[in-house]
Amino acid sequence: MIPNPLLTPKQAAKLLGVSTRTIHRWDKDGKIQSIRTPTKMRRIPLSEVERILGKTDRSAQCCIYIQINKKTSLNNNDLEKKQEAFLKVAEKQGYQVKHIIIETDSILKENRANIIKLLQLANKKEFDILLIDNPNTLLPFGFSYLKEQLTLLGIKIEILETDFNKNSIEEEIYFLLKVILKKLHLYLAKTENKKLKSFKRKIYYFLKTTLLFLSN
Repeated sequence: MIPNPLLTPKQAAKLLGVSTRTIHRWDKDGKIQSIRTPTKMRRIPLSEVERILGKTDRSAQCCIYIQINKKTSLNNNDLEKKQEAFLKVAEKQGYQVKHIIIETDSILKENRANIIKLLQLANKKEFDILLIDNPNTLLPFGFSYLKEQLTLLGIKIEILETDFNKNSIEEEIYFLLKVILKKLHLYLAKTENKKLKSFKRKIYYFLKTTLLFLSN
């Protein structure tokens, strides 16, 4: 099940065009529903913002796609920082944020539920603009095909370059090298040909050295 993204009162206020104080008042009066995090922080579900925005007309509707590392995002607030950056762009361009998709799966995983959800929303023409921070975090392979398909559906992709995506890409490369290294180690154990084994061993130690360099 794909979670309903949560916004800070400040983020919700920006999307609704009101002040943060108004959000707190609406929450108190029951006009908007909020939840409390384990640290007692107030958060507004995106569905609540969409419910209220449904009463107004907005020209361009956008879908925000955010890729985060679930192992590190909780420690350095990556998700909240990325959402803030995207919402600022949406506000500046006058876009109505229709959907926010938060991706925690590896970009190397083929059958990602959120990619499927994105395509389903696109086919239903649920949004006009797709906001991403880097094509490689959406699809490292075959991005041009996805772009062509969305263009045929009348959907434009806008890329917001940030410093956040650099770390995620480096982590994925590190993960990929670890997988290759593990597979190569198994092949070395099974290889009997001395020349081939020697060649594979050189590749093995090269990759191992690269991993050690990346981990520092």
